[in-house]
Amino acid sequence: MGRGWADAMNATNPEAIPERFVDATRAAEFLGIKPRRVLEMARAGQIPAYPLGSGARRTWRFRLTEICTAVAARR
Repeated sequence: MGRGWADAMNATNPEAIPERFVDATRAAEFLGIKPRRVLEMARAGQIPAYPLGSGARRTWRFRLTEICTAVAARR
């Protein structure tokens, strides 16, 4: 029988399922700040972020575990 999603979540290899990207709103909720501040921090390189597109109207995506690691390292 094939492995289902729940089985995959319990896999011994945590990298088997990549973490989903979230938008600035979700990252802001995680950090307890406003989405605008998250975008400012991303542009300044203060938190890990992935820009999509080019020019001034980029869309930014984030991984919460990377943000958590970056914030903890700044302490």
